[in-house]
Amino acid sequence: MLDDECRLGARGNDRNWADRLYQHYIPNKNQIESENTRFSATPIEKSKAIFTVRHFAGPVKYTATTGFLEKNKDEIPVTAHNLFDTAQSWLIKDSYSVLKEETEEQASSKTKTVGQQFKEQLTQLMEKVESTEPHYIRCLKPNDAAKPNMLTRRRLTEQLRYGGVLEAVRVARMGFPVRLNHDLFYQTYRMLLPTVPDEKLPWNLDGKDAQKMCVRLVEILLDEGKKNHEAGVKDVQEEGISRSEKIRRMQRQPIPMIFPNTDVQLGLTKVFMRKPAHDALEAHRVFHQNAAVTILQAWIRGLQKRLKHLVLLESVLTVQRFYRGCKGRERWWRLREAVAADLLTTNFRKFVVQQRFIKAKNGTILFQGLFRGYATRRVLAATKIQSQYRMRKDHYKFIEMKKGAIALQCRHRIRVAKKVLAALKFEQKDIGKLKANNAQLKQEMASLKAMLAAEAKGKSEKEEVERELRKKEAEIMKLEKRITELENELEKEKENMKKLEKKLEKEIKKSSKREDEISALREQNKNLQNSMPPPPPPGRSSSMGSPQSTKKEIDNDEFLQQKERVMRLERELERERTSRKEADGEVIRLRAAINGVKLDESMIQSLIPAGDDLSKPSAEEHTFESETRYVLIVDRLAFCEFVCMEVMRIPIAGTPDTILIILS
Repeated sequence: MLDDECRLGARGNDRNWADRLYQHYIPNKNQIESENTRFSATPIEKSKAIFTVRHFAGPVKYTATTGFLEKNKDEIPVTAHNLFDTAQSWLIKDSYSVLKEETEEQASSKTKTVGQQFKEQLTQLMEKVESTEPHYIRCLKPNDAAKPNMLTRRRLTEQLRYGGVLEAVRVARMGFPVRLNHDLFYQTYRMLLPTVPDEKLPWNLDGKDAQKMCVRLVEILLDEGKKNHEAGVKDVQEEGISRSEKIRRMQRQPIPMIFPNTDVQLGLTKVFMRKPAHDALEAHRVFHQNAAVTILQAWIRGLQKRLKHLVLLESVLTVQRFYRGCKGRERWWRLREAVAADLLTTNFRKFVVQQRFIKAKNGTILFQGLFRGYATRRVLAATKIQSQYRMRKDHYKFIEMKKGAIALQCRHRIRVAKKVLAALKFEQKDIGKLKANNAQLKQEMASLKAMLAAEAKGKSEKEEVERELRKKEAEIMKLEKRITELENELEKEKENMKKLEKKLEKEIKKSSKREDEISALREQNKNLQNSMPPPPPPGRSSSMGSPQSTKKEIDNDEFLQQKERVMRLERELERERTSRKEADGEVIRLRAAINGVKLDESMIQSLIPAGDDLSKPSAEEHTFESETRYVLIVDRLAFCEFVCMEVMRIPIAGTPDTILIILS
């Protein structure tokens, strides 16, 4: 229609072309959108010559009065003709005249519009695409601001959705998205079975049927994956295993290789795999590659260390040889000096004897003076060197002895401090355990509250369990308050009891001193019966001794009452601890019920610490062992999302029985 409007010449315009579009696609009066939903225009848009075309990427609005006809004709504007005709430059005029002649020759033939040219180019492109094997490249616009290092997630998602990429990925995942040749598949995943001998499964496919070997490889992989999954966590310290196997067990284990046989299908030339099967195989391949790299790194580092040790050893030997040579040359030079001195003295004496008739007296005195001065200076120098050497040697011994004495004193003080610390810990044992139990109980209550809050959003059928749990929480709070009060009261009573014991000891000492004084006075009375007046009446003496005995009896009664009070508080504290154990058992049962696990009484009792062992580490702090002992572990970070729940068995030390474990 645009080309027809261009052929009309002066009678054609943009408005007529827009009216023809409205009449062709939306002929009815109240119609807004065409039957194929590609073309649409509202009455207001019709009055303004505006229409909307829904492209693959989205709807786009066009205004017809923006020169569609002129752009489609692809002609030079009249103003440009006038500008080139009146140009002052002869070069521009000559160029324009040549171009004008070419356009007139083309105008004599049939002129092609922009639409016709685009249609011909599109036809040629389609013919070329059909004759080749195209590979499409998706170009995505990261942001609308055309700025670097800025990524708009929503914009990219829309482009992927409109481009059909997400739909293509979804369809590919529903089928077999991973496709490998038989040789590539076998060479890639044969390394997952390093312990399988070459007789059972060869390492290469020379002269063998690739399809059958791939089938055999998949079967052995599934069998080994099932065995490893059933065996659970293997012990690293197991005897009889190789170094490579020990390194594999020390690595972080990949996901179990358990998937249906139908996820891997073999064709004539390729192996087709689903996404889960491919992920499991790739995870195990990366695991074995990491183990191999670790073994290689360990061997190379050991080789480097050995080479470094040999180099250092050779260097030390070279230095020792050089030092010994220097010392030997030094001794040889001293011997040479001694021989030379003897020779010089002999010749000099010979010369003195020959000249003694001439200068006997002067020469002898001069020689003796020189020689004695030289000898004296040497003796003094040797004495000074020996003194310095002995002083340094004794000083070094003194420093070493001082260091040893200081180390011995520190060791002794450490032992004394450890004994004092052990005594202090033993004194605070009961109160510390109880505080630790309270902190552990508070932590369990906080985690239980978080679990209940998450469960309450989507599971209304557990209201009864929640009400019971609230009751138990209230009981636990009361028990905690009661235990705290009893602890405080027990501490006060113990302090009072200690004060009474000290007071009683003082009274006993005083009474013993008084008895000694009374016995001494009695002895004096026996010796002085004749000279002293008669003794006082017995009533008066009994009145003097009665306050002490009465006070002693009162102190004893008060001490016994205090002791009975302490025993009564200890019994009450024991009853409160028993009640708290029952509440802990009920909390464990309710938690298991919320997670869909039923526990019997024996399993609940095994999870509750017995006696004073309430401050033991929680289940999350136990170390894993290869025994049939298990504990409940909850991932608090992923619990609120409730992505998936899986029941499995994990061995752990510190629990007497076997229970189920829920992982989230």
